[in-house]
Amino acid sequence: MDFLGYHIRQFRVGQHQSGKRPGGARLGYKTLIQPAKANVKDHLAELARIIRSGQNWPQEALIRQLNPKIRGWANYYRTWVCQATFNRLDHMIWVKLRRWASRRHPHTSLQWVHNRYWHRRDDRERFATPKTPEGQVWQTHHSEISSLFHAKVTGNRSPYDGDWVYWSRRRGHYPTVPTRVAKLLKRQSGHCAYCGLYFQHDDQVVVYPNSAVNSIPPPNRVKCPHLNICGSGSISLEPSTSSSIKTGRIDDVTRTKIGFY
Repeated sequence: MDFLGYHIRQFRVGQHQSGKRPGGARLGYKTLIQPAKANVKDHLAELARIIRSGQNWPQEALIRQLNPKIRGWANYYRTWVCQATFNRLDHMIWVKLRRWASRRHPHTSLQWVHNRYWHRRDDRERFATPKTPEGQVWQTHHSEISSLFHAKVTGNRSPYDGDWVYWSRRRGHYPTVPTRVAKLLKRQSGHCAYCGLYFQHDDQVVVYPNSAVNSIPPPNRVKCPHLNICGSGSISLEPSTSSSIKTGRIDDVTRTKIGFY
């Protein structure tokens, strides 16, 4: 069955992979929700149309036309079973881009064409412009958009129950919590960036500047350390101001780390 661009189908599986009824009885099948074939075909046709119309465009202009389409489509389908479809689309787009590049230089070798339009970025070859002082532009892959499976709300939870940590971690905002704090909690799933423990709704919290936790790796330097645990360990934490929050209220939201106080 196709619904809202998704194909919903039940597959017979063994007892160890079967879904369960509310009482625990096994169903004998597993439900998979995947991008519908018609929508995949339409998306690929749209990207192919952009590539054909951009035969004489600079590489940077073509990439800037493709990336919003790829990111938008992949973000819509990322919440269900999608990675196999994403990988297949990436391969088919690579074939079309190779054809696009070869037609621009019909009298040169494929190796020369590849070296001109594909450049190494991170750990893989990317359809990208050469690195310049102004920066580099590269094509986004569908498979770069990670799957994001929907997590059901716990049965006894309510937005009005006062558990600001849970709802900030889930939604990224809460009426009594500053937006900056809620986004930090959501970004790190309610964990401390240094020790990995959970924040609790009855803890006092303080926000720290970027330089407060120098031992945390650079990708995590905008996250939340604990003060009462991590502060007594191998790192030294000093609040940027004396203001702190209790049950999620904070005075100075321009600081970029939060932790227990």
